[in-house]
Amino acid sequence: MFAMRALSLIRKTPTPGAYQDLLAVDICKGFGVSFANKSRSEGARFVTTSSLHYSDKPIVSRIKDTAEDAKKHKQSEKKKRDFIPKITVLDTNGNISVLTMTEASSLAERRGLKLVYVRDDTKSGRKEYKLVSKTDLVKAELAELGSDEEKSKKTSERKTKLVAVASKIEENDLKARIKKIHQWLEKKYETRVTIDIVHGDSAKAEEIYKAFEREFEKLGRLRQKVVKEDSIKFVLLPPAEEKEKPKEKRRKKQPATNELSEDKETIAPS
Repeated sequence: MFAMRALSLIRKTPTPGAYQDLLAVDICKGFGVSFANKSRSEGARFVTTSSLHYSDKPIVSRIKDTAEDAKKHKQSEKKKRDFIPKITVLDTNGNISVLTMTEASSLAERRGLKLVYVRDDTKSGRKEYKLVSKTDLVKAELAELGSDEEKSKKTSERKTKLVAVASKIEENDLKARIKKIHQWLEKKYETRVTIDIVHGDSAKAEEIYKAFEREFEKLGRLRQKVVKEDSIKFVLLPPAEEKEKPKEKRRKKQPATNELSEDKETIAPS
């Protein structure tokens, strides 16, 4: 009777549920009876005095220990949620920064650079990345394609032009780039084009590629389309040189006297 009265008084106090259980168990232990805890979420749950692992500590100390354990557990869970891995970033000036992937991507976008993976640093436990310009990145990829270093260098410096276009480019700027590429192709330059996909707008990047395809389809020299997560790359080759016609070959086989007479006729004043 006294135990039931004490339990009803405990339930009316503003003490948190876990502490109420401790008080109730101690009271039931004193009267030699079992304690039934009715939880709203779990339904009726009967707990005997032998299953609660009592200690000889005073009830206040036990309540304090329980509160500290709960606080530590909460802090541990918060650390797990808040943990964001960081990477080491090397910029174009050789400066090193430790940033999150989101911060590094934003920095690269602001500077108009590319974030390129380098290696896993076993000493720091972080991944290493470097910031490179789009032109340098294309040059590096071009050098990897060639087996002969000297030939690759000659091609990239003398006979190859590199063009980087963002998917958010304005129509007037795109027309200007296409016009410039036409001039390069007429001069027998091979042109490597990279369309950078900005903010994941791959549909817009594909539209720009289609514009290039329509513009240069008459030449029939658009090759090596490569679609990646952040870019579309392809190569525009200059028009193929026309083969000599059979008549021109036969004309070259004529006697030297005829050639001299023809030359005289061409340079004679009209």
